[in-house]
Amino acid sequence: MKVYDYSHNTIVVGGGTSGLVLARRIARGADVLILESSKIKAMPPWYRVPLMIGLLFKSSNKFVKIIQFNGIGASKVPYFVSRVFGGSSVMNGAVHVFGSLDLWRSTLKKFNLKEDFLLESYRGIFSSSEPGKIFIKKAEAGKLENDFLSSVKEYFKVSFGDTSDSSKESCGSIVNTVGRFFRTSVAASLDIPSNVEIRLNSTVDNLVLNDQSEVIGVMSKGEVFLASKVILSGGVIGTNKLLLSEIYNLTQKKYAQPPWKAGNGIADHPNIRINVLSGKRLYSLNEVQKSFLLKTRFLMQYLLGKSNLLQGTGATAAANLSMNNSEFPNIRLNLLRFYEDSRTGGQLLGSTLPGFSLSISVVRPHSRGSVVFDEHGEANITPNYMLDDRDRELYREAIRSSVKLLQNGPLSKNVAEILNLDKIMENIDDYIDSNTYSGYHLIGGAHNLVDSDFKVLGVENLYICDASVLDDYPSSNIHSSVILLADMFARRFIQQNPTSSKLEKY
Repeated sequence: MKVYDYSHNTIVVGGGTSGLVLARRIARGADVLILESSKIKAMPPWYRVPLMIGLLFKSSNKFVKIIQFNGIGASKVPYFVSRVFGGSSVMNGAVHVFGSLDLWRSTLKKFNLKEDFLLESYRGIFSSSEPGKIFIKKAEAGKLENDFLSSVKEYFKVSFGDTSDSSKESCGSIVNTVGRFFRTSVAASLDIPSNVEIRLNSTVDNLVLNDQSEVIGVMSKGEVFLASKVILSGGVIGTNKLLLSEIYNLTQKKYAQPPWKAGNGIADHPNIRINVLSGKRLYSLNEVQKSFLLKTRFLMQYLLGKSNLLQGTGATAAANLSMNNSEFPNIRLNLLRFYEDSRTGGQLLGSTLPGFSLSISVVRPHSRGSVVFDEHGEANITPNYMLDDRDRELYREAIRSSVKLLQNGPLSKNVAEILNLDKIMENIDDYIDSNTYSGYHLIGGAHNLVDSDFKVLGVENLYICDASVLDDYPSSNIHSSVILLADMFARRFIQQNPTSSKLEKY
């Protein structure tokens, strides 16, 4: 067995959204080795155009793996896993939502973090103008967006505002993490110091311990990498899989079952859409996909630096809403300039008729599920969507209100037909059961295994910092949440581990 001695260094397992952020910060005080399972260093430029990433979500390919969640009843729900260095940030991190201090409060309390600490990380990482940071920008608003916002303001009695801030009800343009041409992911935007070594195609299979219950490294493909500290940042799937795998005792040269239980209490944002046909040209993606002239027009505008659909996800405007007398916004309603026939792979935008959709998400779902792994290491994920009736009741109210929004005010002028309206009105629960999909915001599974310093209970030198330690949602989109959590963790980590060393390898 080959052993690499990184014993004066910190190993980060996972080069995704969290791993890159914390490795970058920790490298100010110590050398870092990132072990990343992906083989591909970066997306081709074409797929870095924000909207073009959607072309990959038709079937599993070299850049994206599609797995199936257990949906409601016997249904299966597609979920997309990045196969590229940088993780979900490079493929599913374009919408930017900070959330609110109220939503963040429980997470900050759990890890004994101050609000000022959070805001310092936010100002240090995100910007609408400063180079070297993750660039954020509002989507352009056209007539459809303005009609949507006017209708929301009139129907829900909310004001225009910053949709990345959900501290109070508001509506406005979507905020995206996007520059002039490409999405500004963690991997693309934040400089990685020279004392961060990155090993691609290095899946970590086991944690390595000694007889004193100290984590002294990891095992990857039969090779041992010793380290002073190990930080797990493989996301909910990667981190829980490693925690559920056998540990290797280097002193005794044998495997054993891990002394902890992971994989329970996971959650995902359920997402339900109401699809709409329009009797007028909207320049929706459904129309653009069939027209070479429209494709050429949008591409030329984009190359000239003019904002259009290519600079976003297809979501263009949003509203943060309080339903059922909630004190704070508990529903996120997004306007999408497309509508889907299905989300099970293949031709997602099957229809080429003009149309759009309203996307509904509960900000803090109550339902919780689990993840287990079969003998081949494949994840079996059950989020238990709508298990808690409080979630279902919020969706009932949000769907009914969205239908009324489409039938009244300026937005109604863009509506020729609300698809499946009869089903919505006759049996809303059937509609919910057959139209609930993943919001691609998986959290939990390791949230009960760490203390306030992100340190795994019962062992030494092992930390976890990624979405798996979240037990609730700081916002309706966790991309910025994971980034901020990683930066706050790393700032504390280097305060508690003030060491510096030269990277050595034997």
